[in-house]
Amino acid sequence: MSHDTRFASLMSHVCRDLRDRYVCASAAKRIALSCGFTSVEASQIAVCAAELASNAVRHAGGGVLHLRILKDAITGVTIGLELRCEDEGPGLGDVDSALKDGYSCGRFLQPDDTRREGLGMGLGTVRRLMDDLVVEPKIRGTVVTARRFASAPKRHAAGAR
Repeated sequence: MSHDTRFASLMSHVCRDLRDRYVCASAAKRIALSCGFTSVEASQIAVCAAELASNAVRHAGGGVLHLRILKDAITGVTIGLELRCEDEGPGLGDVDSALKDGYSCGRFLQPDDTRREGLGMGLGTVRRLMDDLVVEPKIRGTVVTARRFASAPKRHAAGAR
């Protein structure tokens, strides 16, 4: 989905430990509700904010989550919300695999693996709940941008766009 947009940055939060995912989720839900998303949609956006913050802490030692309202460049009307998480970790090697459920820490989890580091469903969940997902691996770090648009026709169950 392509929109001519401008941004209204609302919040940037430095994520240093797993407690920060709650701060990010709470802020994302509050902002989503203020943008006119339903309670269910706002909760889904909050889950995505928590997942991105959690991934930055678990896999990169921390990062920054930016929440921005997307506005139509011509009318100024709010058209959605963007979550952008930046980290300077070791980078994400195989993006396609990372988007599949059960993949974590560079490999597919096995049935007997302990789940201390999660289920390997974070990026897949973000892909399913948001309308647009771009994962940009860098030489050092990763930038993940996820957007949810108001009045989107449907959620896409497969593929990052």
